[in-house]
Amino acid sequence: PRGNLIVQVLVENDEYFHRDGVDVHTECPISLTQAVLGGTVDVRTLTGIVEMKIPKGTQVDSKLMLRGKGIPHLNTEGRRKGNHIVHLQIQ
Repeated sequence: PRGNLIVQVLVENDEYFHRDGVDVHTECPISLTQAVLGGTVDVRTLTGIVEMKIPKGTQVDSKLMLRGKGIPHLNTEGRRKGNHIVHLQIQ
């Protein structure tokens, strides 16, 4: 039979991930030493843990981007994804 199908999707808030369209934002604490000298930190993404490089001389409230680690675009069968933006918090 023909007719209309209406689907409503509700997305719950998450304490770790914050969504902005197809992009995902998270906060990541780093030490002052990591900010000054550089280093690596493990970041939880939608698909698992990724080791992210922190460049030396990182400034307060810096953002780093993990390209293609966000939410898939509609109608692309998962081929195109948004980004995961990591907000570094120096502690």
